[in-house]
Amino acid sequence: MLKQLPYSIETEQAILGAMLLSSEAATKASNSLEKHDFYLTPHQVLFEAIIENPDVVSVITALKAKGKIEKLKSVGGVDYVYTLLDTVATTAAIDHHISTLKDLSHRRRLAISATRIAQAATDLTIDLEDTISDLKAEVKQIEADQKGEYRENVELVKAVFADIEQRAKEKTHYVG
Repeated sequence: MLKQLPYSIETEQAILGAMLLSSEAATKASNSLEKHDFYLTPHQVLFEAIIENPDVVSVITALKAKGKIEKLKSVGGVDYVYTLLDTVATTAAIDHHISTLKDLSHRRRLAISATRIAQAATDLTIDLEDTISDLKAEVKQIEADQKGEYRENVELVKAVFADIEQRAKEKTHYVG
């Protein structure tokens, strides 16, 4: 039985710190990663907050406003956000860190699937055919996610156009 799911706090910290330091790194990370790619819940909360807010002060303000600041207490609270800035000297390795985090995320998902397979194989009350079908679909999704490190171009174009349309409606941002 698997004792510990694979993860790297240092990699998660490097990505979050880079996102706080550089909008380019934040864009790369937000286009390549999802909340569930982070193992630690506080890192998942921070990832979402950083995507929504451009700077450290805005991140902390947003977390407080949404009542999510409590989720950071397990890693050191508000001070932890500032600590992340100190952990990153440069954002140059962001692509490497993103790739590492995706790999660890895929491995965790496979480990969880393998555990379910083992449980299903020994539980005689579960319909084996349905379970196998579900697990195949799950593994196929993990494989598809692994091959597609970045969003499909069509998805990105749709997101960009939606953003431009929204900004045009608000008339508070430059559109171009």
